[in-house]
Amino acid sequence: EKGSPIDNVVGFIDGTAVEIARPIGLGQRATYCGHKRRNCVKFQAVSTPDGLILHIFGPVEGRRHDMSLYRESNIDSLLQDSMNINGIQYCLYGDPAYFLRPYLQVGFQGSDRTPEKVIFNASMARVRIAVEWAFRDVKLYFTHLTVPRKLRLRVTPAGLWYTCSVLLWNFRACLYGSQASKYFDCDPLSLHEYLEALH
Repeated sequence: EKGSPIDNVVGFIDGTAVEIARPIGLGQRATYCGHKRRNCVKFQAVSTPDGLILHIFGPVEGRRHDMSLYRESNIDSLLQDSMNINGIQYCLYGDPAYFLRPYLQVGFQGSDRTPEKVIFNASMARVRIAVEWAFRDVKLYFTHLTVPRKLRLRVTPAGLWYTCSVLLWNFRACLYGSQASKYFDCDPLSLHEYLEALH
């Protein structure tokens, strides 16, 4: 209904960086992300059209590529086992940083893209933005994640803080909805249903 050319997408996958204070010593090189030009730790998340963050993996060093997080998270085996339901192959959608799989569709990359491929990427980008909304909202509601000097390796549990913030964000999305749930007209689980599903 939102213009996606793929009708079997059930979620969006992407990586996010949480900026941290510049570490002293060896950690400085490992956490430096050349793309973002800052020291950070990275997480990989899967968000669904109801606005919930279904899967989170991290933290890993900021220099890691999104596909490295994908491999390390072992989400491949989870998707392989769970994305074929009643003979229908469902999938996640990710940006061109990921590799194409039957259960992971990605945008076209390269300079030789045809007009059709460009249109495909643009229409999928309009719905894939939902994962960015989730990342933004976690930092918007849990502002301690946006103050790098308070997130120091080996001093504060920066990774744990982000993971707990994602869980609390899911609680909030269950109670009040989110931008993604309104955009896709897809109600999230009730908080009671969500807590039951966690068990």
